[in-house]
Amino acid sequence: MEKITHIKKIEIEGLWGKYHIEWHLNPDVNILAGINGSGKSTLLNIIAGVLTGGNFIGEVWSDEVKISFNDNKMLYFSKSNQFRFYGFHEEIISDVIKIHRISTFEQPIKTQSGTINEKIKTDLDLQIFELQRAYLSYQIN
Repeated sequence: MEKITHIKKIEIEGLWGKYHIEWHLNPDVNILAGINGSGKSTLLNIIAGVLTGGNFIGEVWSDEVKISFNDNKMLYFSKSNQFRFYGFHEEIISDVIKIHRISTFEQPIKTQSGTINEKIKTDLDLQIFELQRAYLSYQIN
């Protein structure tokens, strides 16, 4: 039996009653970007709700959600039929899918030599600072 290592694809039908989203994910890094209010948090809350077996935060703003994994197993959620598990047989989903949340973004960090004059206090600040520096370096070159 192949081990689940990553989510391969996420399909959301009827987001806010009108949008269809099909997101093909890379096994390593994926970036979800958009302007404020475009639905990034809503999308992530829907995905987390399906992965946790229906533990949704707030209202479910979609008609159907399909999450496909690298081993061709799939979780399916619809407002009308609730959950279906394709390929999981008798396995308990929580034993198969381990969800880890990154919670270090608000942790204070030690000052680094290249950031002494910057307003960097948390790990998230440092990551954004490094992204900006890489972006500016790319623009200059």
